[in-house]
Amino acid sequence: MSFLWSMDKPRLRNIQALSAEINGRKVLVFQDPERISPEAVMVPAELAPILRYLDGNHTIRDIQAEFMRSTGELVDSEQLKRIVDELDRHLLLESEHLFQHLAKISEAWEKTDVRPPALAGTAYPESRDDLCTLLDGFYTDPAGPGIPGQCSGDDLKGILSPHIDLKDNGPCYAHAYKALAEHSDAETFFIIGTAHFEAMQTFIFCEKDFATPLGIAETDREFIQLIKRRLKDRSSRTDLTHRLEHSLEFQVLFLQHLFAGKKKFRIIPLLVGSFQHIILSQTSPHEDPLIRDFIEVVRTTLSEQGKQVCFITGGDMAHLGPRYGDHEFYDAIREPDIKADDRKMIEPIISADAEAFFQAVSEIQDRRHICGLSPLYTMLEIIKPERGELLKWSCWFDKTTRSAVSFAAMAFY
Repeated sequence: MSFLWSMDKPRLRNIQALSAEINGRKVLVFQDPERISPEAVMVPAELAPILRYLDGNHTIRDIQAEFMRSTGELVDSEQLKRIVDELDRHLLLESEHLFQHLAKISEAWEKTDVRPPALAGTAYPESRDDLCTLLDGFYTDPAGPGIPGQCSGDDLKGILSPHIDLKDNGPCYAHAYKALAEHSDAETFFIIGTAHFEAMQTFIFCEKDFATPLGIAETDREFIQLIKRRLKDRSSRTDLTHRLEHSLEFQVLFLQHLFAGKKKFRIIPLLVGSFQHIILSQTSPHEDPLIRDFIEVVRTTLSEQGKQVCFITGGDMAHLGPRYGDHEFYDAIREPDIKADDRKMIEPIISADAEAFFQAVSEIQDRRHICGLSPLYTMLEIIKPERGELLKWSCWFDKTTRSAVSFAAMAFY
């Protein structure tokens, strides 16, 4: 008998289920974004009332009674147990089975000095040659910027690159990396990405080297350790959040491709958690002592070390539609409206005003779900550029859910 039954009150993990129709039957599809459950799990839609009560507050008998009350049908308690046990088998419940599996993942992660590629073979090709062909095509695509020229100056302080899916949206990335190739002579790249998975800290460094099909990108461990020693926040940290995060992995691919055979470089990988608590409090990140301390420590340490560093933010912009919790639909016909709304937010970014950018998002309580808010704010506050330049804006539409994501390439000088 599993731990689930000794717990008595099963709890479903916080994973969004998408509605779908398979062979004429309506189902709910659980796709674990953290890939703890390695495969998609389909549950018949008629079982939705049961899933609603898997909240850690109801016993099997309670669920049986609630299902009877809401549907008028009696479901056998043994059948309920089989359903819940099957969910547990697929690691969709908070149970001893899940916790043991998580412990194994954490143990394996801590033992390695190299972060393996999380998305090779799914978001991009595993083959080095096929990957290079894909990345080459982003520059020469009609929506791309063309092949990067020689570096003609070193006035670039940082770039904003998307972190949206590569295959359909790569040309926007290429605009950012062409600017980097032509305007930065740096050999260290401080990459700041959105932490999509729940994290215990706001700022999470990773000291592991990053492996991709294009090789190993070495991490500047000494610099990261120096920063950590200077921070006021000395709480225990784990970098497990980096294990599957794509917002940095995609940037490493572009750097490796850009400088292959030209120069060695090192990276400083950093994930930044949500600033939602600051938006809800209607204050500013600058008023948070730990955020302020982090930015000041990084800025001071960079100055003292005299490091030639270029910053990269991997962040998208608006996330709109039912896929992201909205009731409104967003089809391609609404692209001009999305662009106009983005432009209001981008204007303070072009002016390099991090605080005005944050307030533009905060004033509407981030109802447009700006995914790159926290890493971009952090980068702008650290590098203090004089100006930003919008290189490319684009929008992706999910026809299945009638949702949209906007994203941009920008350069900061």
